[in-house]
Amino acid sequence: MANMKRTKRNAAARDLMVVEGTGLSSAPTQLTGAGIERVEALARTGLRQVSIAALLGIGEDAWDAANRHQSEVAAAFQRGRAGLEEELAGLLVAQARKGNIAATIFSLKNVANWSDGGIRGEAAPSLQVNINIPPSMSKAEFQKITQVKRSTDR
Repeated sequence: MANMKRTKRNAAARDLMVVEGTGLSSAPTQLTGAGIERVEALARTGLRQVSIAALLGIGEDAWDAANRHQSEVAAAFQRGRAGLEEELAGLLVAQARKGNIAATIFSLKNVANWSDGGIRGEAAPSLQVNINIPPSMSKAEFQKITQVKRSTDR
């Protein structure tokens, strides 16, 4: 039974990829046009690359090799992720426009670079504190000041 499942997965994987070599040679896995379309669709759902490889029926090494040697694979993944980002951004903005406070705050912090302390990247308003230190005084002057305070404290 386990062998039958493996055969089914390999049959589905054959539609999505062309394997040059047996994995022992230096020839990388190459995805077909259908495989590249599948990568883009899966990336659009938010899946990680390791999960996409598993769903295609290939290992991480074969996925990495396909990414390195077939630029269409990496481009398909990036298009899928960009599509997901576009969809999520649209939903977020729609919620913010409906008055969803959390969506509005999140949008401002992430899109407009706001933070709780102001806009990130901008110089904070400068605060200047001046401390005036009087010149040194004689012992007699110091005693005079301290005696006045003692008599007023009573």
